[in-house]
Amino acid sequence: MHFRNSYKHKIWQKFWWCSLVLVLLGSCATAGSTANVQISSAYIGTVRNTTNGIQATISLSIIQQGTQISGEILFSYPFDGSGPFQGTIMPDGHITFVVSSDDGLGVKLYFTGDAGANGAHISGTYVIDNGQAGRWDVSRNEMP
Repeated sequence: MHFRNSYKHKIWQKFWWCSLVLVLLGSCATAGSTANVQISSAYIGTVRNTTNGIQATISLSIIQQGTQISGEILFSYPFDGSGPFQGTIMPDGHITFVVSSDDGLGVKLYFTGDAGANGAHISGTYVIDNGQAGRWDVSRNEMP
């Protein structure tokens, strides 16, 4: 393809530069990707330990920055393991986070779940590093 200084050469140059710009714009759009679902809020619901057959109230305070989430999780009696957490939310609303229990036992809890399209409801499963497991289900705590 040797058409320097011709009309075809100018068209080819424009095509090449436009293609390069589109590729770069596409890279920029995905480089700082954010979650489509926004979950920065307070949530309350239930957690059930399926290993021991017990249930408790769970409350979460979530801060979201792009795909990163962090916050605090609190369990009511008889559950232990309340503490800070960090994790991620994918663009489709799938979340994962790890709780570092501040009860002095050094236990870690690993949560996975899915947020609804508007982030008003999140549910999933969890595993504790001591082998116990269960399910959790929370809804946005709408304060009047």
